[in-house]
Amino acid sequence: MDLTMLAITKAVRSRKPKHGLSFHTDRSREYCVGRVRYHLSGIGVMQNRNRSGRCTDNAEVESFLKTLKGDLIKDVFIGRLVQLEEQLRRYVDYFYNRSRLHGSMGYIYPIAF
Repeated sequence: MDLTMLAITKAVRSRKPKHGLSFHTDRSREYCVGRVRYHLSGIGVMQNRNRSGRCTDNAEVESFLKTLKGDLIKDVFIGRLVQLEEQLRRYVDYFYNRSRLHGSMGYIYPIAF
C-alpha cells in the first residue's frame, strides 16, 4: 500500500467520518488513479478536484500545502512514516496554528480566530 492509500485508510479508521464526506484533492496523479477513486467511493467518500485550469478552486488548501512544503518538508529527509506524522502534528498544532500570522485572517493566529 502506498503512502496515499495508507494515509486515507488511517484517517478513515481513526475519525470514522459520516457517509458522504467530501474529500477535496488537487489533480495530482496519486489522487486520480482508479484504485484511490474506487477506494474512496467504496467507503462513502465523495472525491472532488479542481476543475482543469482553475487552480483557484482550492486556493486556501493549495496555499497551506505550499507553505507546509516550504516551511517543513523542503530539503528534509524524513525516513519513517511515524517521523513524518510527528513533524506534521508539531507543525500544524504548534507553529501553523499558534505562531504563524495569517494574512487572510487579518494577521492573527488561526487558534485566535
